[in-house]
Amino acid sequence: MSAWTPKLMARYGAVSTEVAEALADGAAERFGAEIGIGITGIAGPDGGTKEKPVGTVCFSVSSRDGRRITRTTRLPGDRADVRDRSTTVAMHLLRRFARRRG
Repeated sequence: MSAWTPKLMARYGAVSTEVAEALADGAAERFGAEIGIGITGIAGPDGGTKEKPVGTVCFSVSSRDGRRITRTTRLPGDRADVRDRSTTVAMHLLRRFARRRG
């Protein structure tokens, strides 16, 4: 399991698969859960760059046994749309993750 550190964010940026994975691992550890979800992104309207435009979102779902699904996508819409769509994507990834388990 990876751990979030300031060094990790400095190396990869706040919006990265590495940070999403560390957030997922940290969520599971913090709450004593079997599965953790990490989401980090740029919802806008500001903050985007050429490499990571507004709408870029990184997701990770991980389990204590080391299994993981990590994705990066670009979601359309304004800030509210990106945030709403992010929760939908995260729930779909969790569902897919849980189905692989059973």
